[in-house]
Amino acid sequence: MFRKNIRNMKISLAALTGVLAWSVQAAVAELEIKGGALAVMEATTFSNKTYRYEGHSHVIRDNLTLENTTYLRLKGGTKSAPDSLSFGPADGSANNHRPVVTIQGDSGFYANYRNGDSAFLDDPTDKSGVQSYLTVKVGENGGSGLFVVKSTGKNFSSNIKPDGLWLWQLTVSENATSEGDFIDILQLDPGGVADIDKIVNDNDKPARIIFNGGYLRDNLQTRSGDSSPFMMPEGKTIVLEGINGKDIRIEKSFYTETLNNGLGTLRFQGDCGVLLTESGTTLKSNRLPWKIDASKGPIEWKQSGSLVLGTHVLLAFSGDNGYTPYGPDGCAVRMKADAVIDLDGTTQRFRTLISESNDAMVTNVAHSAITTSKLVFGTGDADGIFGVRCAYGVSAEKVGAGLLIVSNVTMKGSLSVKEGFVQFLGHNVIEGGVDFAEGTGIVL
Repeated sequence: MFRKNIRNMKISLAALTGVLAWSVQAAVAELEIKGGALAVMEATTFSNKTYRYEGHSHVIRDNLTLENTTYLRLKGGTKSAPDSLSFGPADGSANNHRPVVTIQGDSGFYANYRNGDSAFLDDPTDKSGVQSYLTVKVGENGGSGLFVVKSTGKNFSSNIKPDGLWLWQLTVSENATSEGDFIDILQLDPGGVADIDKIVNDNDKPARIIFNGGYLRDNLQTRSGDSSPFMMPEGKTIVLEGINGKDIRIEKSFYTETLNNGLGTLRFQGDCGVLLTESGTTLKSNRLPWKIDASKGPIEWKQSGSLVLGTHVLLAFSGDNGYTPYGPDGCAVRMKADAVIDLDGTTQRFRTLISESNDAMVTNVAHSAITTSKLVFGTGDADGIFGVRCAYGVSAEKVGAGLLIVSNVTMKGSLSVKEGFVQFLGHNVIEGGVDFAEGTGIVL
């Protein structure tokens, strides 16, 4: 039994090989506990401490709260043999039971990095050691589990323990169950940050991430090349939903991130917008893109607000007619300062495409000397707005019976009006000219 008057003490329980279950309610300042595997079997609160567990198979069966600058750290395995955390009830007899892990008060829950001698680093973002891997398995035995993140992740630096939730992989098991239409796995409350490499849904029900003022990011760098934070096998769905008017914000760094990976569905929904951002640590000169791949599963843009490409964001495409917002129900796409859409020799459809800065641009970098890329507006007779600067090798086409407003467009290529009507507002410079098909017209 630990008394409250203990201060600045470290206790090492590394020799224990069994499973440790801690239920500590009283705050003991700067006490460090190091042991085997984490097991939360009853409602538990960790407060004002650092807890380190070096086991390989962890379990969370009941509610867990981290508060008052508490750090819970789990050591992972290798990429080929990751450690695991079973998140949910012990067996199928409690199919509707859902433990909740709440992270608040500048606290952090993380499992990702260790150095070469298997000891914990004070900062899991330090890349000097060996990467480690842990998979959180939600609803492995039925039921489900929910992370609620209220901590900001503000301490992202090389010397300070970061707050928030830091994981390599969060997987929804095929055995997970819920009473509603979704299996809720993550809620990001105001200021809350979750840094997760991969979110996987193997369940027939959609796995849902709720954005209530926080955001999702990937700064962990446990992979390279072209990958994705979302993995959906065919027939499976991941839903990102904004509530209470809060936007869906996803931040990337360092690597190419394909939004739609696998043959399943990625859906955005809610009374909100969607914001794709780039980490402030990524230099403009070597940024890599967010990517939409037409050969993968669909992206559904069901949210009420715009898709916003944040400052310095690069959005690229693989294949024609990818899953962009277009048609009568398509949301507007807005580009912030220095945002770039690289069509890369493809044809892509939009309802509305607007830049909010003169240095935002649509490009055709990879094929500019060979193939012309094309923007298509008006699919499904939709009205829309075309208001962005386009580089060499990009043309535009208007189809459908609706009205396209062309506002402050500068482009080297041409605009071809195949159907419907256009209206020119502001100052437009279209060096390739405007071609009107028979039956089309201008609205003055």
